Amino acid sequence: MLWKNRNAFAFEGRVFDADTTVAKCVEDSRRWVEVLEASKKDEEGRSRICNVGKVWKAPQRERVKCNIGISWTKDSGLVGAGWILRNSEGEVLFHSRRAFNGAASLLEAQRLGLLWAAESMISHRVKNVTFEIEASELVGVSV
Repeated sequence: MLWKNRNAFAFEGRVFDADTTVAKCVEDSRRWVEVLEASKKDEEGRSRICNVGKVWKAPQRERVKCNIGISWTKDSGLVGAGWILRNSEGEVLFHSRRAFNGAASLLEAQRLGLLWAAESMISHRVKNVTFEIEASELVGVSV
């Protein structure tokens, strides 16, 4: 509000009463705090909703499970990927994360993440791996 009033004075020659300006600043800040609090409540609600029913399920005793997470930004094509490998007891054996650049779609980002995780399992000489990724388009893909 102060900046707007300053610009209006400098460029338009408009004069504002100090008391009115201060009152408007206080009102704007109160509204801003309300919006932030409402946003936090919405985010907390979404987090609770997203996590409902998502329980890690152990692989069969002779297998290990590699969970893969992908984040993709459409504007830049930047991909963040991570994987975690656990045994049937839920103990973490390995994990890793990395970034990719230039993915044209979420599907491409998911494919890159899955291939990278599979290559990582080969590098670590891990066999009998079950891969889990949120990408229904990739179900049944041979890697």
